[in-house]
Amino acid sequence: MIKKTIIPRKQNTYSSFPTLTTFEDQIFLFYRQGTSYKRQMHGLRGRVNSWSIKKEILTNLFNTQHHTIYNKGYERTVFQSNGQNELDSIVSKINNNLYSLTTRIWEPQKINQSYISISSSPHFTNRLEVNVPELQWFVFYGKAFSSEHGYIFPAYGSIHKEPGERPFLLSTNDFINWRILSTIELNKKYILNESSILYHNEKYHIFMRDNVFPFAIWHSTSKNLINWSVPVKKIPYAHAPMGISHQDKVYLSYRDLSIANKHATSIIDPFSSNVKPIRVDEYIGNLYDGGYSDLLVIDNSILSVHYSGNTFAEPYIKTCLVPLEQLP
Repeated sequence: MIKKTIIPRKQNTYSSFPTLTTFEDQIFLFYRQGTSYKRQMHGLRGRVNSWSIKKEILTNLFNTQHHTIYNKGYERTVFQSNGQNELDSIVSKINNNLYSLTTRIWEPQKINQSYISISSSPHFTNRLEVNVPELQWFVFYGKAFSSEHGYIFPAYGSIHKEPGERPFLLSTNDFINWRILSTIELNKKYILNESSILYHNEKYHIFMRDNVFPFAIWHSTSKNLINWSVPVKKIPYAHAPMGISHQDKVYLSYRDLSIANKHATSIIDPFSSNVKPIRVDEYIGNLYDGGYSDLLVIDNSILSVHYSGNTFAEPYIKTCLVPLEQLP
């Protein structure tokens, strides 16, 4: 497995939350970059950046001695909010002519406002504030897709006057008016939040993070995106699921918390029994300073991107190219 650094480590810099998409012959990385600050998780004064490169150039770079490939691509700042803290950067290719970017401004105890940008390509210039009347607060997480119910965006949050948080599927037809399409019911066994949804074997599958120690990823299925099966624990000691379906197989990347004294980003087929995950990368330091990831199929390989932490709270963004035959 060959790894490269896309966004290098910098002093007092916090690079995180990478997601991927393709456009024509290019690959686009979106990520959040802020100022490191150990007293606030994920740092301060974040902004949303993109980095793009031609697919052919990127794949060829995996056959070179270049360890850091940042200078081989093109970077630009997408959103920066006058000292406020941008936190998320989730890009989705809804179809060949429609892309979305969900972002968020977050300040502890002050603001938690989500936004959406829509474009015919991964070049975003404007965004709309998103409000869902039924929700007290919410956060986008996971890739968007289209369905008979409209455009679907995974999210998590809390209904007004309801304790706790849970996953939601938010639906819109015009990116202005939003509603809750479905949800996973609250349960004393878990507190579920971040979720990734994919379609496999004539069912929708949702993988959800349990935010109760010792943590896990839970799984539920639906045939219509409205009625969901009772969740079951799928992967213990895990956070931050991000999954894709390809050629009748499912690949799920996640923050792996099963290793003593360190953490990892791993990939697994969650439906293969007795198969160990592929550990893409390991890191030390605060477990929240790494482990978020995304996957993309390129030719006969999986392109994985993730951010990797250290004891200085200065994470940086790495990528690897894994041939499909090497995956479980």
